[in-house]
Amino acid sequence: GVAYDGAWDGGIRKGTGVEYWPGEGQKRQFEGEFLNDERHGHGREYGADGAKVIFEGQFQSDEKHGHGREYQSDGVPAIVGGPCRGDA
Repeated sequence: GVAYDGAWDGGIRKGTGVEYWPGEGQKRQFEGEFLNDERHGHGREYGADGAKVIFEGQFQSDEKHGHGREYQSDGVPAIVGGPCRGDA
């Protein structure tokens, strides 16, 4: 499964933390805020390499929600704005 390093509250992810892709090495998958064990608030989603940001913005209930910025594989912003919801 996904590894997590960050704040906990009663066994539930809450506050700032980092999720890592399962498997080889510690490659970031998501870095940001959590609430009730879900991505919630501002955060950055990373590609499979764990280095390139593919989305930065707001999350709610584990989904992109609100204002954010999508990035192309070369790091150039592809979409800027909002609101976005789900996999927008």
